[in-house]
Parts: sequence; structure tokens; C-alpha cells
Amino acid sequence: MMNNLTPLEPKADKATVRRHNLSLVLRAVHDAGEATRAGVATHVGLTRAAVSSLVEQLLEYGVVSEWGKTSSGQAGRPGTVLKVSRSGPAGLGVEINIDYIAVCVVDLAGTDRVRLVEHVDNRGVEPSEVLAGAARLAARAVGSAADQELEPAGVHVALPGLVTGGTVRQAPNLGWQRVAVEGLFAQALLALRPAHRPLPVSSDNEANAAALAELWFGAGTEGVRSFLYLTG
Repeated sequence: MMNNLTPLEPKADKATVRRHNLSLVLRAVHDAGEATRAGVATHVGLTRAAVSSLVEQLLEYGVVSEWGKTSSGQAGRPGTVLKVSRSGPAGLGVEINIDYIAVCVVDLAGTDRVRLVEHVDNRGVEPSEVLAGAARLAARAVGSAADQELEPAGVHVALPGLVTGGTVRQAPNLGWQRVAVEGLFAQALLALRPAHRPLPVSSDNEANAAALAELWFGAGTEGVRSFLYLTG
């Protein structure tokens, strides 16, 4: 059985194997908080040479940083401490609800670095107007993130409704039906930042997003894999 700390079988093509193993090493460093190349190699089951090559690529991408040497009290040569970078790529989250819009920028360590909330009544308002307001708040957050040397690599939009394929099929509390939220939000954000590259946009129901956050950053970090998430 393969889990997220298992190297791919050799039958996969080289590019796929390398992408998977890069993710494997980054996840190991993230979960450990800090680690050495030797420690990561032991944890994920790859050779030290393979891990060293992967770490060099992650350093080039700016997603991992070196933080000096391990304490000299350990056996053997001191290793270089690796941590997930607190600058560089980040995630941009947007929540649109009936009476507020919230935006946050999260670094690769899972820490909220920017959080903005705007209290506004979105019920019955044209979707394009609401999404334009969300884009303005997101653009402010991106500017604040840049002051901290963070650059969002993508956006996820959470909404209170049935969301599939980038479209809000229906959101009764907002009065929305068949709204292409990903495309509209991407256009609104790009219009505010025309000199920047377009950010990829994804979307989901707010409860789904909250449950995933609990899995990745809450109870899931304590080993819980099955739980009931209640919201309302």
C-alpha cells in the first residue's frame, strides 16, 4: 500500500517520480518542523544522495531554507538544518459568505501571515459585484504579503453553496445560480493587477474547505483521520 511518504515504483516515468519525491521530501520537512537531509532520507526511505539532489531543487524553488548546523552533541558530522521557507510561494484563500468576505495569505508552514475581513451584506447582490469586492480585498492581501516577501501561487475560493467544476450551481443564501465563480474572480483579480501573471483559481463549498483545514492543520496533525465536522 502506498501512502504520502512512500516513493513511487520504478515503473513510473522519471518526471513523475521526481515530482512525487520532491513532494515527499517537502512534506517530510514540513511535518518535522526542522530536519536534516539524513533524517529525511531515513524517514522517507530514499538514499541520502537522492534526498540531497531533491533538497537542492527545493532550495532553488525557494520552498525550503537552510538554518545552520545541528548541535555538535550528536554522533557524526553535524547536518544542516532544513525548514520550510517563510518567504516565497504562499497560498491565497478567499471566503465569501452572506455577511462578510474574508481573505488570508498562508505560508508553506501553514501560518496565516495576512488576514483581512470585510463585513458586508452579500445577500441578493449581483455575483459579479460580490466577486469584484472579494478581488479588491484579495489584491490588498497580496500587497501586504509582498511586504513579507511572500507571493501567492494560487487562490482558493470557498462559498456557501453547491460548487462543482468552478461553478456555483446554487447558493440559496446568496441568491446565486449557475455562477462561473472561478472565471469571474480570476478576471476581476487580473483587472486589478494587470502587470502580474494570472493566478490559478480553484473553488469549493465552505464546509468542505473547513473540513480539509481541520484535517491538514487541526485534528489531522494529531493522527486523526476519521472525524465528523459540524458547521452551521
